[in-house]
Amino acid sequence: MRPGKLKKLLDFYPTPGVSGERMHAFLAWGLKPAIAQKDEDEDFELGTFSYSQIGRMIRRGEIADGKTLIGFFYLKKPKNQ
Repeated sequence: MRPGKLKKLLDFYPTPGVSGERMHAFLAWGLKPAIAQKDEDEDFELGTFSYSQIGRMIRRGEIADGKTLIGFFYLKKPKNQ
């Protein structure tokens, strides 16, 4: 998907003390289908989910990857913090 607009949310170290890799989380709007080459080892499926659906998927253990959890809970935090 290609975003019409991006907003940077935060950046973080997924494995501090092990690697200096730094990841960046963005919120995207106005997504449009786009085609890109996949890596050989990539296997993914696109889907559209509401914020509440994602919360339920996390609680059921269907979503457990750290990148998604960080983005979800960052967006869930109260706006005044």
